[in-house]
Amino acid sequence: MRRTIWALALILAGCQSMQESQSLVPLPENAPAQPYSELVTRARSQALAATESFYLNKWQDLEEVSRVLSQTARFMDRATGVPVARQQQISATAAEIAQECSKLATLAKSKDEAATQQCLQRIQIKVRELHEKP
Repeated sequence: MRRTIWALALILAGCQSMQESQSLVPLPENAPAQPYSELVTRARSQALAATESFYLNKWQDLEEVSRVLSQTARFMDRATGVPVARQQQISATAAEIAQECSKLATLAKSKDEAATQQCLQRIQIKVRELHEKP
């Protein structure tokens, strides 16, 4: 019984890891509109991965994650199923995330720790604003 529980826990952890790693792969530029909830989950995973890369001093990974997150933000404008409470601000918030991601890529190249930390904080706040429940 105990082995079954441990095996199930490992399988679930593996599935979550696969989902997280899939969120780090850029979407095809010609991909159809994506559901808003999936894009928000994707952005959240990417923002967390960016923070993790920063804390582990994986500067090249941080550059790549910032580019992928910027792309996810660009997809927000054509998302389907955007909650009414988010429709008016989605374009502005997504543009701010993309802009901060551009700064983040530059900061990662220069390995500016203090400015990178502040930029990541601004990104986290903006990604949090995308959450479906106000």
